Amino acid sequence: MENGPRTINDLKLINAGKILENNKTLAECRSAICDLSGVTTMHVVVKPPSQDRGIDKEEGRVRNGERKRKER
Repeated sequence: MENGPRTINDLKLINAGKILENNKTLAECRSAICDLSGVTTMHVVVKPPSQDRGIDKEEGRVRNGERKRKER
């Protein structure tokens, strides 16, 4: 998956307006308003992939927008 999350830090899980901690299970994050035995709506936010700072060989330029000088 090219544009998908690469690590757990690329995801945010939100329940009842609260961002849950990545190092805990859902059971550990459970609050009084969240009963895991019933229906629960959660939101997942995926951090956009960061642009790699490298040279795009086909375009002949640096990926962050700066032009690359041609070497002779």
